[in-house]
Amino acid sequence: MKAGLLFLLIFSLACSATLEAGLNSILEQDYEPGKVIVKFKPEYKNQLPQQPATGFGLAELDRNLAAIGTKQVAHCFRFDPEKYRAGLPDLSLIYQIDYQKEISPFAVAELLLQYKYFDYAEPVFIDEILAVPNDQYYPLSSYLHVMQAEQAWDIHKGEDGAEPIILAVVDTGVNWKHADLIDNIWQNLGEDADGDGSTLFYNGSAWVFDPDDVNGNDDDDNGYIDDFIGWDFMLNSAGDEGNDPIDGSGHGTTVSGIANGRTNNTIGVSAIPWNVTLMPISCTFPGSGNLYKGANAFIYAAENGAHVINFSAGSSNYSQAYEDAIAYVTGLGSILVAAAGNNNTSAVFYPAGYPNAVSVAAILNSGVKTSYSSYGSFVDVSAPVENNYSTNISGGYSSSSSGTSFASPVAAGLTALIKSQHPNWTNEQVINQLIATCVDIDAVNPSYVNMLGDGMLNAYNALSMLNPVPDQELRLELREVLPPSDANGNHALEQDETFSLNLKIRNYAHGVSSSNVTYTLSCSDPDIIILNNTHSGSIPADGYALLNDAFHCRVSPAANTKTVVCTLTVAADLPVVFGSTMTFSMLINAGGVLVWEGRAEAGYSGRKIRDTLISQGYPVFYTRTFPTSFHTFSAVFLSFGMATASSSNETRFDRLSMFEAVRDYLYEGGRIYMEGNDAIGFDLGYFMPDVGGGQSAADVLWPLLGIASSDDGSTNPIDNLAGQPLSLTQGITFNLTNQTKLDYIDIFTPTAKAAPAFVESDYGCVAIQNYGAPGCKSFVFSYCLAELADGIAPSTRDSLIIRIMQDFMTSGNTMQMEVPDVVITRETNSIILTWDAIPYALSYRIEASDNPENGFIEIGTTDQTSYSQTGIEPYKFYRVIALSYNSD
Repeated sequence: MKAGLLFLLIFSLACSATLEAGLNSILEQDYEPGKVIVKFKPEYKNQLPQQPATGFGLAELDRNLAAIGTKQVAHCFRFDPEKYRAGLPDLSLIYQIDYQKEISPFAVAELLLQYKYFDYAEPVFIDEILAVPNDQYYPLSSYLHVMQAEQAWDIHKGEDGAEPIILAVVDTGVNWKHADLIDNIWQNLGEDADGDGSTLFYNGSAWVFDPDDVNGNDDDDNGYIDDFIGWDFMLNSAGDEGNDPIDGSGHGTTVSGIANGRTNNTIGVSAIPWNVTLMPISCTFPGSGNLYKGANAFIYAAENGAHVINFSAGSSNYSQAYEDAIAYVTGLGSILVAAAGNNNTSAVFYPAGYPNAVSVAAILNSGVKTSYSSYGSFVDVSAPVENNYSTNISGGYSSSSSGTSFASPVAAGLTALIKSQHPNWTNEQVINQLIATCVDIDAVNPSYVNMLGDGMLNAYNALSMLNPVPDQELRLELREVLPPSDANGNHALEQDETFSLNLKIRNYAHGVSSSNVTYTLSCSDPDIIILNNTHSGSIPADGYALLNDAFHCRVSPAANTKTVVCTLTVAADLPVVFGSTMTFSMLINAGGVLVWEGRAEAGYSGRKIRDTLISQGYPVFYTRTFPTSFHTFSAVFLSFGMATASSSNETRFDRLSMFEAVRDYLYEGGRIYMEGNDAIGFDLGYFMPDVGGGQSAADVLWPLLGIASSDDGSTNPIDNLAGQPLSLTQGITFNLTNQTKLDYIDIFTPTAKAAPAFVESDYGCVAIQNYGAPGCKSFVFSYCLAELADGIAPSTRDSLIIRIMQDFMTSGNTMQMEVPDVVITRETNSIILTWDAIPYALSYRIEASDNPENGFIEIGTTDQTSYSQTGIEPYKFYRVIALSYNSD
């Protein structure tokens, strides 16, 4: 399937614009095609050219960049090098590579990580977009009353601050000409060419950029020409930029009104900061419901003085480059406030889940969690969203719909108000004040205790409380189980092998750390022998702890193949409210038959294969977690799935670790069955275009699987799926399948030494049986075996599975298949037989009979394609049997 990964919009404010057909390829994915981000290791910085074009001046690397059709390489982020200081991520080491779009960016990232130059490589992910003033709608904005805004304003208003506070809204842009926003809009006086103190001008009917300032120059030398009030980072789908961040969909205008609508101007709405400065930034283009270049927008905002940045968007995709950019931005003094997501799960949402970001969940005015808001360890605060009237794109007002998109600007506005009251405070002090002054709401959320941050925001507490202390609790997550360090380095935990664990722990608690943490490992399975079960360490606030080689273990010599569950228990000098107990699993590789399928649903064959093999007495290990190694398994069955009528649900063969596991197993002489309508014919080239030496995964695996070439195919139902002579499927036919969608059924061309196993009439070869070098066996199939409709034996799924397994379990080919078209020449007292070569046969057995009903007897063998014998009368019938495949 060519369709990219689909995503769910996280905002409830509907975008009614119809997407243009030409944009579908980019809008249907949560990453940008044809783009990857890389970060060089610092030691290579001096080797890089100042202005790279299509390469980096590193010969080996540049050859591969040329091979993938690289069009351009450039710095990923626009930034001011003079603002860099020690301790911040070096953004000059991060580049974006643009290349031809026919190759998966995940594949290109995997390719680049094979080089020694890079710290990381990853796709470019897209973010989904998710206030007693005298203002007209203030009485209706009940969330402000719940937060005790009036009492807070009696203490301080943003417009009364000792210095202007800038609140940037990175979104779909802003209708900055709106009557309830224009007076708060940031003006970049560095571009005030005529020196009149303004970059905006009212021409009698509308607000425009001051004509006397429009000169096409970068007057303030910040890298952006005529950026009078902000910037548009995504002017159109081509990625062009512009200096007018006007709103294209309405989302950003609504967010801006909540964050910082003009307060106490007799019209419209009110906002919690009471008039700080609003910096509008657009990261989308008309017709799009996504945000692009968010990290670049953060950098622009921070380098141009933004104290607070609101981002009512995000995705579930982690990006190291994004995390680096946020560390740079917050290191410059900006505070990023971001929506926690509308997924109603505890799954971490980004950028809200990155270190240094403030994550905001949505609650009702009663403090009860909304039905849609995400929750969990990564949430810092919760903001009420009921009746939050705001500005709209048409110049009027409306009650904003539900969504954490509209909780985040409430928190951002309060953050700006705190900063206005205390302009000399550090980020840590401001965030501490925001979090520590929340009102506890656990009592009204019994199912979400400790999952909504420190509670509901309270403006009065935030401005009145002195030295508040956030909940002194650690919120931990086992972020990643890294490959174990094992004795032979193959990442397979084998019998009687010693290994050590490598774990990455995340603490989401702002301002709460511990230097006295005890990590304890346990496992109830007797086949895992823990040699040292405790590790003493620490955990930083809002950061990571790496436990490298912290625990040493051994696999029992008598262990069976299985998944074992281990438990990591954490104790500290502070309460651990999340992650005090964390579990993870490991696979012990101890032989037998492994059956894997990506999902347990229609379109996959794993459970059917498992059940049939078990009924035949085979030891089967079934899993839906793709192992890092198939070492020790006697046979492996892999089902990548098929498309269904409702969605594209096949599991992609898209990770280098998958390829390496299959490749290494075949090199060991393994036996492997693989099925999927795209996994073999399409994925291997698209997701892994170069796995070394200029070869794609297809270049490496296809010969091992007996595939000379593959066509991505089309939609084709089964009407006559016929097993082929001289293959293990001989005599098996299927006339129907229960697959509900039959798109992109791969068509294979076998190599000279492989056998076509199934041919679909009027379509082509869709299965190949192969005996390959060095001694491996394989069977690949474009349809879902489990969905085939059984006929009369042997045309049944069970018969097919049993034949495949029997063939796998034998050495050589013991299936004795008759060679067709044997030419018989009779001479005096002699017989000469000739036939066409069977390229995968090592030898042939010649049989004769006086009457086939009486059976045949062997009269000779040969490795040639002819046979002669004298004195063999009275036999009248002869046949030739292919004995084995060529394993050269």
